Amino acid sequence: MLTNLFSEPVYLLIFLYLYLSCWIESAHNLKKGSTLLFYTSVIIIIALIGLRWETGTDWSSYYLFFDNLTLDWSIIFGVMHFDLGYVIINALIKYFTQNYTLFLIFDTIIAIIPLVVLVRKISPFPNLSLFVFYTNFLLSQYMGSNRRMIAMSLVLWAVYFIAIHKETKAIVTLIVSFLFHRSSILHFSISDQQYSWNEIHYDRQRNGFRKTDSSNSMGSV
Repeated sequence: MLTNLFSEPVYLLIFLYLYLSCWIESAHNLKKGSTLLFYTSVIIIIALIGLRWETGTDWSSYYLFFDNLTLDWSIIFGVMHFDLGYVIINALIKYFTQNYTLFLIFDTIIAIIPLVVLVRKISPFPNLSLFVFYTNFLLSQYMGSNRRMIAMSLVLWAVYFIAIHKETKAIVTLIVSFLFHRSSILHFSISDQQYSWNEIHYDRQRNGFRKTDSSNSMGSV
């Protein structure tokens, strides 16, 4: 099913398309078309992850869990080998359909949309950001990581909230991400290892995070 769609040439074509989008984005006279290219890229990425079949990490365990899940709340809340948030969205989709592909599309949308919104919010070159995401993270971290990809997108939002000093929103976001992958809780301990978050500032004019050093000068982070 969909085997031909995910043959090697498709990955290369997506790579070339994203690269071309970066080039158009960097050309001032072609800037208007870059937004359309960006959202087209988002649709392509959602389709790539959501329409895969027997592709990605832990495919069998995720598929069998969805296929065998019983819509009984006592069973749903009793599942220990998958995180509660992930179990609930499995139950929600299975209540309406037993089509696993529709579940994968829904799961992918939940993971990608928060990432896309954040990219549009803070990146001066959104198409370049998607290109970096595709070449460095999508295939290794998002392709098949049904739970982790949702958690990672939410953790990125938590980092953003911490950087703009909205700690309450950051904590709430981390709690939600913890419902999808328990490793999210590690962010509480690693965020202070290298520098104090109180020294981080989000420069809205430059669309980037900057760190105040001891002499009160601004340095890039």
